[in-house]
Amino acid sequence: MKYILLAGGKGSRLLPYTEMTHKVLTTIGGVPLLGHHIDKIIKLGVDPSNICVVTGYMGEEVGGYLEKYYPEVGYSKIQSGLKPGPAGGVLSAEDFIGDDWSTVIEADTFFDGPLDSLTEETPQIIVNKTKMKKRYAEAYGESGLLRELDLFSSNEGHDGLAFTGITVNPPGFCKTLKAVKPDPEKGECYILSGVLIQNGKTPYKVKQFDGSWFNIADIDDVKEARNHLYAAVT
Repeated sequence: MKYILLAGGKGSRLLPYTEMTHKVLTTIGGVPLLGHHIDKIIKLGVDPSNICVVTGYMGEEVGGYLEKYYPEVGYSKIQSGLKPGPAGGVLSAEDFIGDDWSTVIEADTFFDGPLDSLTEETPQIIVNKTKMKKRYAEAYGESGLLRELDLFSSNEGHDGLAFTGITVNPPGFCKTLKAVKPDPEKGECYILSGVLIQNGKTPYKVKQFDGSWFNIADIDDVKEARNHLYAAVT
């Protein structure tokens, strides 16, 4: 299993903070988001050399952080000429993934709880039951398997299964991503579009995360995650 951490976004909703610091280096409890993810993966027994961080904006800063604190973790920059958006980030790590299974994690998130299923070679989409926001993608399951995905939830304010930014994908997933077409409104190619295609060949399990999850998009999300962590340790 290879582990891909996507850290290519600019974090425009966290401006002006992200003019100086990359979004994934935002600290929760004194530890950058990226560090939280890497620590959780290593605690699963994963060799750090099987982890790759894909960077874009302020890639040198992210690379410097990795070289200092996680020298065995690989990193690469998003390659030009590939699919725009998150799918292009995964494709930038295609050589690293090779013929292996891949766990893909969007690194601008924070998890407080176990992620044990990420070592299982079973197609999975990790979700969290929460009140939906329009920016969340929403998953719909049937008998524990993925049935449908709404890339931008139409269920805002109601409980739903929000996509947490984590998928576990079978060998050949990069080939599937190459068939993804850009979203007509956003112009980006999404990983979940590839999951929907792949789901027709190898069904994905819908795995509910047993813990707290935060999508770090703006300063209020940062405050909420920090308050949650501080409350848990006091």
